[in-house]
Amino acid sequence: MTVHEVVLPCGFALGEDRVERKIQLREMTGVIQRSLGVPELQKKPNLLVRKVVESCIVKVGDIDLTPSLMDSMDVADREFLFFEIRRISLGSDLGYETVCTTESCKAKIAQKLNLDDFDVFALPDPGPDAGYEIIKLDKGLYPYRKVWKAT
Repeated sequence: MTVHEVVLPCGFALGEDRVERKIQLREMTGVIQRSLGVPELQKKPNLLVRKVVESCIVKVGDIDLTPSLMDSMDVADREFLFFEIRRISLGSDLGYETVCTTESCKAKIAQKLNLDDFDVFALPDPGPDAGYEIIKLDKGLYPYRKVWKAT
């Protein structure tokens, strides 16, 4: 099994002063790839993304993924990981079709995106100068919270 290390844009808040951004991923298995076509999961895209991401995370830093840690994952990180898993499992080229909107045309047009063309950057470490801080909520979670400053 090949393990890929990626850096999350937001990261997991593991305490008031610790943010873990490094994560280890494995490629999708055939079982996971087949689950993408399950009608029940296709009707619930959030659940589908969660299942794929959950099944492909090997480690968060040096700790194992737990359900509560998964629950605390930032949505941006979850979506980022979904595309990273797709990239490492099936390649960077993502093909799709659009339909011409001209009434007389309606031709299908093949399109292609390269996932490597998207720039993703990490947030700075939390603190007063970063524009956000980590706050403690119920169940001991420490999610990010935007703190907007008046200028």
